Amino acid sequence: MFVNRESELKELSKYLDMNRDILIYGLRGIGKTALLKNFYRQLLDKNISAIFLDGLKIVSPSILARYLGVEYTNPYDILNTLSSINSVILIDEFTTIFDVFSSYQPYRGRSSVARHFRSIVLERRERRLPPIIISSSALGVVHREIKKYFGPLFREFKHIFIGPLAIEDAAKIALKYVSDRNIAIAIAEISQGHPWYTIVLATDYPIYRDPKKTLENSLEKGDLNIYFTALYNALTPKEKIIVHIVSRGYNRYSDIEKYLMEDPTIYLTRLVNSGIIYKVKKRRKESYYFIIDKLFKSWLELQDIVGLSRKSLEKIFVSNISFEALIRELFINIVTPTEIRDEKGSIYILNPVKHVVKTNWSGIDIDVLAFIDENTVNIFECYFGEKAGIKKIRQILKASKIVLDRGYKINIAGCISYFGFKENILNIARKHNIALISKRQLKKIKEINGLKYFPF
Repeated sequence: MFVNRESELKELSKYLDMNRDILIYGLRGIGKTALLKNFYRQLLDKNISAIFLDGLKIVSPSILARYLGVEYTNPYDILNTLSSINSVILIDEFTTIFDVFSSYQPYRGRSSVARHFRSIVLERRERRLPPIIISSSALGVVHREIKKYFGPLFREFKHIFIGPLAIEDAAKIALKYVSDRNIAIAIAEISQGHPWYTIVLATDYPIYRDPKKTLENSLEKGDLNIYFTALYNALTPKEKIIVHIVSRGYNRYSDIEKYLMEDPTIYLTRLVNSGIIYKVKKRRKESYYFIIDKLFKSWLELQDIVGLSRKSLEKIFVSNISFEALIRELFINIVTPTEIRDEKGSIYILNPVKHVVKTNWSGIDIDVLAFIDENTVNIFECYFGEKAGIKKIRQILKASKIVLDRGYKINIAGCISYFGFKENILNIARKHNIALISKRQLKKIKEINGLKYFPF
């Protein structure tokens, strides 16, 4: 299903006009194939010659030969046909073609197929033929192939990362399967903007009639369990230990090293390259690691592992999947002073923070308590649903009093409401200097700090 990828389509068109080869990459199920097929149809509508190859369907060289309409029987000659086709070539999951051809003579493994593909790309450029556009979900494979075999050539490819949809766009997908908008929004929140997860949960929803119960079933014995089990089983033993550690909140390099009882660098690098975790460098000698896929993180926390407690789904929802959990991770990932103009027009600067927690002081919940230093904090009340009203302002004012009573200095106090605010809170927010942050500001925070995995 194709929803709101207009900016990516424009980017593809721009680089195609510049005759740039393009690499599209992102997590499986995030929408790369839908984007590539949609762009292919656009090319045909404009009478631009193009061919589309689905790498997952090419299970032998002879099948590729039939796709290309050639009678060659030698795998090398079949693949080499790509060097002379005067059309835009779009290849979805191109690394699977490498895998298929690597087991046939004259190739000797993936490296020799990659070298041949490199020569094909070079020859097409020399002949001034239209670009090649390729995509892959195998992020680690993409990284290794680029670094080891393609070098400067592949670095000339324009890399386009396909991240999650904005939550409201994921809700549009859910509405194809459920009729209630609030349920669709709840499913989109849980799926973190991932199109396939949204479809899985939305199609199962009529059975359980509750988004959280639907998630629990899918994680424990449904489609998500099958998918995450396969993903987990592909990891090495040390990598499995690390993802469990990181999923339980041991995010700092020093914590991971202490738990693993050896240098974890090689394993962390593999996990980063494979698109399982991402790294945030806060200071010169302080790095943090986070699981990219929050539903995979939730699945990990549901597993019984010796020495690591199993969490309940309710705790997992609060700590991993909820909107406020997403905001807490967003704030810990701010690495540069970030200027925003809030919904009432005031300017605020969000500085990097040391750590972020959810807490309850004196009976008052504080969704986001972000420590800039030992004495200075930012505090935020989070809301996900319709537009936030006066109740949220009152809550942040109560929380501010508690924080000040404990001797802290408040740098910014604010409300974060994804879908915005009701008009009647603007004046009181101005009076008390309460920052009002909606999806517009969240998107800017994401862009300034390069946080491509967040669904804003």
